[in-house]
Amino acid sequence: MPSKNAPSNRQPNDVSALVAEARSDETDKGYSQWHLPKAAKARFGKGGVTVIQFSPDGTQLAVGSNIGIWLYDVETGEEKSLFKGACRFLAFSPDGRFIANSGGHFHSDGSKVQLWEIATGREVLFPDVYDTALALRFSSDGKTLVSVGSGGQFIIRLNIETKEMTSKFFKRGEPSDMSDETRVCAITDDKVAIARTDGKIALWDIAAYKVLSTLKGHIDLSVQPPDKP
Repeated sequence: MPSKNAPSNRQPNDVSALVAEARSDETDKGYSQWHLPKAAKARFGKGGVTVIQFSPDGTQLAVGSNIGIWLYDVETGEEKSLFKGACRFLAFSPDGRFIANSGGHFHSDGSKVQLWEIATGREVLFPDVYDTALALRFSSDGKTLVSVGSGGQFIIRLNIETKEMTSKFFKRGEPSDMSDETRVCAITDDKVAIARTDGKIALWDIAAYKVLSTLKGHIDLSVQPPDKP
């Protein structure tokens, strides 16, 4: 007599439970592969999405989360790598060899700027502590990683080959002096735009170390308190 637990005698609910269990086992194996504790799955899943970006050749998609950067094959959807560390901003090097990660304002977990070699999964370690950043960009030749410091008050340049790091502070009292008022930044090889919560955007020439212009009025009037009579 066949057992009531045989596959042919399973009820729909039993089959659903079996599928769910199999998927759970598969996920656990995945987390083991990425060297994450099983408890991370229950607490975070893969982490909420904070940023996404295609690789320079368009074959991979980087998905940043509060766990790290998940790298996917665009054609198959397969998970290729996990680069651990809270991510709010990321950047690929032009040749696709490296990926840089910053936790932005995620200070509670000691987040910092990280640089990873994609093919090997190896983290490139720096001789000095590299503060977390609000914007990341590689130079056009891929040899330098440029970032805006977490307070929006300085520019950091890292020579990837020599590991030499230099920083330049903005003048106090200038529109870039934002501290906790910093909202978002953008950076090119020679310019940076730094936006404040008061609606001002300072455009800086990095090489000349001067403000090119200050844009104003970028606030949501619908959430502003009404004017007092």
